[in-house]
Amino acid sequence: MVACIINEAGYSVPALRIFTTVSMLPLIAGLAMTGMNSAMLSQDSTPTDESHANPLSFAEFASIHGRDYETGSSEYELRRTLYEARSAEVLRKNSEPGRTSFAAVNHLADRTDDELERLRGYKAAPSVAGPPQFLQLSSNSGHKMDLPKSVDWRHLKAMHDVHNQGDCGSCWAVATATTMTAHSEIHADHRSFSAQHLLQCVGNPRKCGGAGGCDGATPELALAHILEHGMSTADELPYTGKQPLPPCPFRASTSPANGSLALSDLSAKGSAHSFGMVGWEKLPENEVEPIMRALQEGPVNAAVSASELWNDYSHGILSACAPGAIINHAVVLVGYGESNTGQKYWLIQNSWGPHWGEGGFLRLARRSNEAEQRYCGWDNAPQDGSGCSDGPSRVRVCGSCGILYDVVRPVFGSLPAQHSNFSVARDLGMLQQFGEKVS
Repeated sequence: MVACIINEAGYSVPALRIFTTVSMLPLIAGLAMTGMNSAMLSQDSTPTDESHANPLSFAEFASIHGRDYETGSSEYELRRTLYEARSAEVLRKNSEPGRTSFAAVNHLADRTDDELERLRGYKAAPSVAGPPQFLQLSSNSGHKMDLPKSVDWRHLKAMHDVHNQGDCGSCWAVATATTMTAHSEIHADHRSFSAQHLLQCVGNPRKCGGAGGCDGATPELALAHILEHGMSTADELPYTGKQPLPPCPFRASTSPANGSLALSDLSAKGSAHSFGMVGWEKLPENEVEPIMRALQEGPVNAAVSASELWNDYSHGILSACAPGAIINHAVVLVGYGESNTGQKYWLIQNSWGPHWGEGGFLRLARRSNEAEQRYCGWDNAPQDGSGCSDGPSRVRVCGSCGILYDVVRPVFGSLPAQHSNFSVARDLGMLQQFGEKVS
């Protein structure tokens, strides 16, 4: 079981509510379009076939990607067989009539099924009740502005560095750090956030989303940790994803400042309050509109079913998974839009490097809001995606590849006056509820 996915019914507890001023939403939504690359806007759902008529030999592939398999060894033959089978599959896919996306022979072509599975790793956790522990924006209050036809946050600096998680099941950490960086850039003073910090420091004794670290956790756990402990920058703790992971280099302070349990080590730059984070939100499950409204303010973290079709995705709009797909991966949902021919899509940043997909991004087929919300099925193996011992035996997931099921985001800004102080007892209770080790 590897970790790259998210929380199931996870942590949809009663929450504090922030009522966002409507007048800010058009301004923030406008930022999503400002400075956007015109080439990105012009992408169409009818891709051109850029695959090679004569694919590389395995020896050429191995040389380009730095593989050091010994020629003639059993591993060499295994990898060569995998590569040749996947190359043939790419040619087959690209010859299908009516396709809206193309496959490509990429750096994953010689990976085993187990190795490809480790690129996933979202695991959802059961809902729990308890005291207010995160901020939830009301989806029912105030005047609702009309939603724009498209939103695209790829122009952000935070989106330019597409991470490659490597052999570590760290999609949950990479996606969370990326979304935090994006929201910091939009709503506060731009700074980076360390995915490695989350891998080494997020406690997970209840094994929600896996065993923790490279073996899986959830963005919910990550955001709860950041809110209570603060977080170091990517420069202070660069990503390696190498196992075994070193221990967390920071220790939790027993004398919290500003109502949070900030990391006491000076190399962890302050509490969440110091960089503008006031909470986090889990959006209503299996509902389209709250997600689209949240995207007006910045990228969000989403749990999806990343099937084998994702492995060799090259470009175009990928068809949706069958209803009831098993959720297994955490990604950054960057926006939504329509192609020149009117085909709707969700815009996703993955964590498999910039040479995968459309520069590290994927466009996933999206239906009309009503149809997307009705495209549902049962995930009958939530243990593959959730990992908590007390989780349900199955969960209902909706949207293309289950994308509506579990979506979370950080909240930057100012707390309403009545919620400006958290007690230490409440903070400690939250950490214990989310499986954090307090020391």
